[in-house]
Amino acid sequence: MKMPSNAYSALIIISGLLIWASSFVVLYAALSLGCIYGWSATAIRSGLALLWLAHLLALVALVAWSWRGMRSATHARQHGFAWYATVLVALVGLAGTGWTGLPLLVVTPCI
Repeated sequence: MKMPSNAYSALIIISGLLIWASSFVVLYAALSLGCIYGWSATAIRSGLALLWLAHLLALVALVAWSWRGMRSATHARQHGFAWYATVLVALVGLAGTGWTGLPLLVVTPCI
């Protein structure tokens, strides 16, 4: 696998944190809209869980893709740092997304 050069590689490296930020904003907005419009707690919790799961799956796919890129770059001796950084940042994004989404499962949505 080949890492794109220039600005694309920087974007790929930070993409794990961008997905985490997207998850945080989307979950917060969906919770607020659900509470404003009076949706049931079950509907809010189900919708938030689906949105959270979509972000987690995107991060898992990013980790898998960047892991494969890192493994092939190690053999080719090209862009090793960029792939390694992408894997680490994606894992940080995955941990952050998992941590910020855990309260969805146990806390009452609208107080």
